[in-house]
Amino acid sequence: MSVRIDKPVQLSVRDSAIWYWRFLRDPLQALIKGRKQFGPFFQLPHPRVPTKAPRAFLVAIGPFFNSKVLGNPSAWRPVSIGPGGPKNSAVRRLGVGVIRMTGDQHAHYRHLLLPPLQRRSIDANGSKLISLARESVGNWPIGQQIDLWASVRRLMRTFAIGILFGDDRENGYPISDMIHASLDYNWSWKIAACPVQIPGTPYYRMLRDAEELERRIIAWAGGKRGNLNERDILSIIVNNSDENGCPASDQSIVGHTPTLFGAAYETCQNAMIWTLVLLDQHPRVARDLYSEIRQHFTSGEFDYEQLMQLPLLDAVIKESMRILPPVPQQFRVAQHDTTINGFVINKNTRVLLSAFLTNREPGLYPDPDHFEPQRWANISPSPYEYSVFSAGPRGCPGYAFGIAMLKVGIATILSHYRITFPPGSRVDYKVRVALSPKNAVPATLALQDGAFVASVIDGAIRTIVRFPD
Repeated sequence: MSVRIDKPVQLSVRDSAIWYWRFLRDPLQALIKGRKQFGPFFQLPHPRVPTKAPRAFLVAIGPFFNSKVLGNPSAWRPVSIGPGGPKNSAVRRLGVGVIRMTGDQHAHYRHLLLPPLQRRSIDANGSKLISLARESVGNWPIGQQIDLWASVRRLMRTFAIGILFGDDRENGYPISDMIHASLDYNWSWKIAACPVQIPGTPYYRMLRDAEELERRIIAWAGGKRGNLNERDILSIIVNNSDENGCPASDQSIVGHTPTLFGAAYETCQNAMIWTLVLLDQHPRVARDLYSEIRQHFTSGEFDYEQLMQLPLLDAVIKESMRILPPVPQQFRVAQHDTTINGFVINKNTRVLLSAFLTNREPGLYPDPDHFEPQRWANISPSPYEYSVFSAGPRGCPGYAFGIAMLKVGIATILSHYRITFPPGSRVDYKVRVALSPKNAVPATLALQDGAFVASVIDGAIRTIVRFPD
C-alpha cells in the first residue's frame, strides 16, 4: 500500500463517453483498458440524467484505495445492489437491504444476522451440508450432456435454502430463482438505453418482474410471522423489531430478502462454476486435488472437519476467487465531503473499486493472469489486497458459510465425476452484480477415474485468464 497518488486523472468528455460505453458492454475490459490508459485513479463526469444533478464518478484501483474507502464506512456507503427504477417502485424497495444501510440501522441488522452465519453455526451444520451435497450431486446424469452452470446453481440453492432458510424449498426455490433472474437487469445496456415504461421493453419487464417478486416475498414472510426459527435468517428478520423497536415492516423485509439470498449463495455459485472450469483447464491441479480428496472419502462419506482443513482444496478455492472474483467490483458513494490523500471529494461522488484488478497486482501476485494455487503456500494477503469478501468493518459476514459451501460442493463433485466440455465450447462471461457465465455451460459427466485432460474451450473467458498451452 505504498502507492501515493494525490489526485485522479481527469477524463475528457470524449474519453468519458468511450469508457462508459465500454463499461456497459464489458466492465472488466473497460477497467483493464482504463487502468492501462489512465492509471489506477481517474475521474469521469457522471452521465447527465435530466432529473438529477451531475455528480463525479471515480475509478480507484488497488489495495491503497480499498483501504481508504472500505476502511472508512462512515464516509463511504454502499449503493443499491438493484438496477434502479422509479421512486416508490418495487425495484427500488428490493434494493434496500442491510448492505446499503449505515450507522445504527446497519449495526442492528448485522448483529441480528451474524449468529447463523458464524463459523461455529456453520460447522454445526457440516454433516447436513454434506448430506445436501450428496442428495443434489448424486442425481447428476452420467454420459449425458448437461448445463453445468444450471446444475451448480441448483446445488448452491439447495445449500442456502437448506442451511439458512429453514429448508423451505417449496417457497424458497422459486423466489431464489426470481432473484437470480432479476440480477440480469443490473448494468444491462438494454435497460440503460431505454428506461421508459413501455410494454414489451426490458425496462417494463424489469418493473413487472420486481412487483411479482415483491408479492411473493411478502407472502412467504407472512407465513413466518410468530414462528421464530434461529436457523432461518428471513424468520429472524420477520420476528425481530427494527432498529427503532418497531415490528418488521413488509417494506423492510422486501429490501432485505434479495440481499440475504445474494450473500447466502449468489456469489458462491459463481465461484463454484469458475473453479470447475479452471480445474478442467489445469488437469495436473485437478489430479492432485482429487488425490487429496480421495484420501478422505471413505464409504461414500466425508469427515467435515477434515475436509475443511485440506490444504490444496483451500488453495484452489482461494486462487479461483483471486483470478475470477465472484463480485469483481464494488461501488461506494460519499456520504459527505471527504478526502483521499488530500484530494477533496464532494458528497454524492461515486467510486468504483475493482477486486478483479486488485487481485492481479503483479507486485502481490506474480504472473497474475495464471491460475496457480501453489502460490498460497507462501502468501497471506490482507483483505484490502485480496478483496473477494470486501474488507474493513463491513467485510462480508457470510465468509465462513461461503467457503464451507464451496469446499463441500467441489469435493463432492470431484469425488463422483470427471467433467469434460465438448470440444470448442464457448465459455463467455457477463458482469452484473457478480461475474458469471453469460450462457449455458455444456458439459458431460463420467464416473470419476482420475484421468483428467484439459478440454478445448473457446470464448471470452480466454481474454481474462491465461490457460496452459
